[in-house]
This record gives sequence, C-alpha cells and structure tokens, in this order.
Amino acid sequence: MKVTLLGPPGAGKGTNSEELAKRFGLDHISTGAMLRQEAAKCSDLGNEAEEYMSRGDNVPSDLVQRVLVKRVSGAQNGYALDGFPRDRKQAEYLDEAGIGIDIAIRLNISDDRVRNNIMTRWTCKETGKVWNEGHEGFAEEKEKGNLEQRADDINPQSVQRRIDGYKKNVAEIARHYQKQGKLFDIHITDEHYRHGGKAASIYTIETIIVELERRGIIAQQYKKRDSLFLGELSELLKVSTQKLLPPRRESIDAEQGK
Repeated sequence: MKVTLLGPPGAGKGTNSEELAKRFGLDHISTGAMLRQEAAKCSDLGNEAEEYMSRGDNVPSDLVQRVLVKRVSGAQNGYALDGFPRDRKQAEYLDEAGIGIDIAIRLNISDDRVRNNIMTRWTCKETGKVWNEGHEGFAEEKEKGNLEQRADDINPQSVQRRIDGYKKNVAEIARHYQKQGKLFDIHITDEHYRHGGKAASIYTIETIIVELERRGIIAQQYKKRDSLFLGELSELLKVSTQKLLPPRRESIDAEQGK
C-alpha cells in the first residue's frame, strides 16, 4: 500500500501517517523529518534546507526529491508519505519517477485549528516525535528537557505564510489526484478536537480505513477495528461514538441497495 497524506501544517499528517505505517507495516516517510535530520547533521543539503525552513518557506523541490528517492527505494512493504507532494510539479514527479500512490488523503481543518496546533507543538530532540501541549505525557516529557519548539512554529507570520503557501498549491495537487481517481477528503471539525487531539486522530484513522476498504486497497477488518479503535474512542469520549465516526461499509452498501 502506498499512501500520501495532504494537508496544511499542523493538520495531523505526521501523526496519522505514522499510525497508518504502524498498523499496516509500512515505512513512514516524512520529508520534513528527513530534512531536519540533515540540518541537525549540518550536512551541505541540511544547511541549505535550514535557510528555507527557518523562514517558514517551502524547501525547493530538488532538495526534497534528492532525499525522498533514496528513502522510498528502500520501502519494500509500501509507505505512507508525509509532507510530499507540496505542489503539482512534485505530484507529477512522483508519477514520472515511478513512485506510485494508491490514494491521496487530504486532511481539511480550519485555519484557527491549524494555528493552534502548530503553535502548541513541541518536538523531541532525540526521536523527532511531535508532542502537543496538554496531550498525555507532554508535561513529563517536557520536564525531562527533551522537547523543543521550532522557530518557525512560534512565529505567527511564519505560520501564516505556511498556511497561505499550502492553500496556493493544494487545489492543483487535488485536481491531479482527482483525475486519477485517487483523492479522498476528510473533514476534521472542532467537534472532534473538542474531545482532544487523540479523539481527532482516532476518527481520522477510522475514516481512512473505511475508505481503504471501500476501494479494495485493504481487506475488511471490522473486528480488529472494533477492539482497537471503537472501544478506545468510546472510553476516551465517555459518550456514544455514533456521530463522530464515519458510516461503516455495511451501512453504505445497504443505502446503495447492494
């Protein structure tokens, strides 16, 4: 399975692509993380990329593609891309380079939620894991001194530039994948976030799995999901999950008369 997650910064691309990778044995490939690792090593590529990242600007495609191709070539069991493509030319590059995509999942959230998510997130200096303020375990991890905030995450002007940059390019990327029949949109509302970031993430993963099943990309796994997702979400919210979750396939098929 080869998946890419699209969305503005702070939409949960990293969290959800990592979760998909874990559940289906895929390689989680984050172009942002790879570039930050290069910057931490002070490599020539990393130093060049850091000039753009520190301003909140997108790193030029040729730099990203150099690290991406090498990483993808080693993903034998499929992959979940996080942060690529960022524009139409990069999407076309994936096709031309033979880096196939089975489905492009676009995460849609409000600008206010994007700003909140970005400006309250921290990154572990050792592992690169992202933590948001208020999430379980955040206080303990911060107390250890392992967390830091990116300069472009706490600069309001930088955050707005990244939001604007995403909006400028996403329509063309969406059209590219829509023509191929590979685009799938998920709308994550404040109602999901009202119960915390974990609830929003569980909703997103559940929605993705339903769509992967519908497209025949994966086999149906309702029993597995019932125990791993629905029970966890119900316990987390302490309310019925009916309104927050996507319709299950049996319901969709019944409505369509199948």
